Amino acid sequence: MSEQKESFAESTSYLKKAVPLMIKYQIPTTPTNYALWYTYVAQTNPQLNAAVDSTIKASGICSPLSSELLYQEHVAAQTERDVETMKQSL
Repeated sequence: MSEQKESFAESTSYLKKAVPLMIKYQIPTTPTNYALWYTYVAQTNPQLNAAVDSTIKASGICSPLSSELLYQEHVAAQTERDVETMKQSL
């Protein structure tokens, strides 16, 4: 299988995992929340996964405010670090 098809299959798998979790935990399906939950199901950020799990364990849901804070701390912050690293390498 080509790399592109593997990537498509993998991303489709994450989609099929992320959306049902978002519905289960009453998370609005916004682009930001999808990015958060896509990263969660991809299991590429252990700190994010632990924080999401802790939030859900404490309240049974992941409120919009919790989702935004988790996104800012774990997804957006990583993206900013990646951009900064790329700038410095140029």
